[in-house]
Amino acid sequence: MVEACLKSDLNDLMKLCVCSTDSENCMMGHCKECPGHQGLVDYLNECKELADTEDITYQQWISTDRTSLMTITEPKLEFIENLSMQMLKLTRHSFIAKSQSAYMKTLKSSIKPLKEIIIQGDFAENYSYTVQDEIQSFHWENKQATLHPFVAYRRLEDGTLEHRNVCVLSDSREHSTVTVFAFLKTVIPYLKKV
Repeated sequence: MVEACLKSDLNDLMKLCVCSTDSENCMMGHCKECPGHQGLVDYLNECKELADTEDITYQQWISTDRTSLMTITEPKLEFIENLSMQMLKLTRHSFIAKSQSAYMKTLKSSIKPLKEIIIQGDFAENYSYTVQDEIQSFHWENKQATLHPFVAYRRLEDGTLEHRNVCVLSDSREHSTVTVFAFLKTVIPYLKKV
């Protein structure tokens, strides 16, 4: 029943919350004219397929110390309120992701052959060391490593866009600009050689 009310495309649901999905003001929640979450609330409350529904059951990824797919049952009005608030977060996220993607595409297309490089990096998770046949006392050790992957893009003389992947493994668990700078001091000289 809920599926009949929820349009097949998330963009259709976003359009119920904003004046324009192309407007930064609307998508970031700054426009005073946008219906906001109330636009989706009104739409779902008027949906005939939900008229006789009391409770709605759905699945959602929940993160605590680990991530699990949980089955949740909520009263209809609570579900509608929660969904509409999550949709507002998604509109912001969607706009930022699309803007970043467009910016990267522009950067990649304008790289000067063999003169410029784009380096993109992101902290991966901290990983705990595990030993297959560990002794009991090692089990309580909490040694971890940080993986920090980088991808570097450069344009060759023939115009081909080339990329290289580099991953830094570190015992430092600090995720800061100082750490990134230290990693780049290793990555940049390596990239100059290849």
